[in-house]
Amino acid sequence: MELFKTLMLFALFLLGSSSTEFEHLGIMDGSIGSDKLTASSEYDPGVVAEFGRLNLEKVNGGSGGAWAHAHGDSNPWIQVDLDGLKKVNGIMTQGRNGHNQWVTSFEVHYSNDAITFETITNANGQVEFTGNSDRDTVVTNMFSTSICAKFIRVYPTSSYAYKSMRFELLGYRATVYTFVYNKFLISAKDKSPTAGYIITVVMAVSYGTCSLECIQVDQCVSFSFNTLSNECRLSTGTDQNSLEYQRGFDFFLVTSTEVVCQQTIG
Repeated sequence: MELFKTLMLFALFLLGSSSTEFEHLGIMDGSIGSDKLTASSEYDPGVVAEFGRLNLEKVNGGSGGAWAHAHGDSNPWIQVDLDGLKKVNGIMTQGRNGHNQWVTSFEVHYSNDAITFETITNANGQVEFTGNSDRDTVVTNMFSTSICAKFIRVYPTSSYAYKSMRFELLGYRATVYTFVYNKFLISAKDKSPTAGYIITVVMAVSYGTCSLECIQVDQCVSFSFNTLSNECRLSTGTDQNSLEYQRGFDFFLVTSTEVVCQQTIG
């Protein structure tokens, strides 16, 4: 009985949990277009907002190695339009490549209309985030909670030499996955994770990579994953039944971030 209680409590603890394997949201790799990066001001054509991408290097005659605000801008910011609602969980920052300039502290704000912004707090519940201490080392800060937003705006509050920075956001670009039942949950251990059918079986290194396999397949709305064998089963169903034996697999539903965020913000 005690073992049963322990397994049930473990399953309830996992119920509703989601991945901690966050994606880059597209600033660094260019998936977010240059027109989606804007700023309060820009020092010169070599340090415009579009050069504020994480890991972008200085190029003679091109990128100056970061975004930097214009002289006289007393409240500078850089902003990204995420092109739709995205679930955002953290931020990665760097200083200016090729120059001893970096942001040492900053604030992060979010909005769904680019007019009204709310402040995001860090993992310790503070408004101010700790920034960088050199040109190129990446500093990662997680938010106190995930937020749904269309726009993220970063306000540098202090700096070394000059407020110059590069950044990327962490979160869910296309999909999130939600736990449904655990392999140890006795009432479900012999049940299939699908009322539809298994589309295909692939190998994956984690729940996160299994979910990414799912979103590449049009019919896939759920997946089950075995942590011992790394077997990833993609399926069409949203419920469980006794179609086939599935002991050892955890089952997850896959949902678009747009849908999840719309539900979150009402």
